[in-house]
Amino acid sequence: MASSTRPIIFKTATTSAVAAATEVQVSVPLRGLIVGIEATLDAGTATTIAPVAGVVTNPAGAFGQVFSIAAAARIHEVPLAGIPYHAADGILYFRPVPDAAADNVVSWKIWIEKTV
Repeated sequence: MASSTRPIIFKTATTSAVAAATEVQVSVPLRGLIVGIEATLDAGTATTIAPVAGVVTNPAGAFGQVFSIAAAARIHEVPLAGIPYHAADGILYFRPVPDAAADNVVSWKIWIEKTV
């Protein structure tokens, strides 16, 4: 049986002046699997971050597609089977969610497998 591979899309950036409600809009395919997310608190008053990403602004609860298991200064989540999403507007909303202040710098990476 022939195997097919779907492209992995890698998004990365560093965001400054990060506060609890800071949100980054990431352009993504309309449908895909989130296969990894990594975030690192590079500088600032905060001691931990608890990132969340989803297909609606202010992702939380049922709309938070990927979230950290526990807050830490560095998060690297790799969902076992990937987390499916459908972003009707082609936007994934990412929030680093630091535990303090608004002077934080967070670098982040998101891996997405495009699906049909």
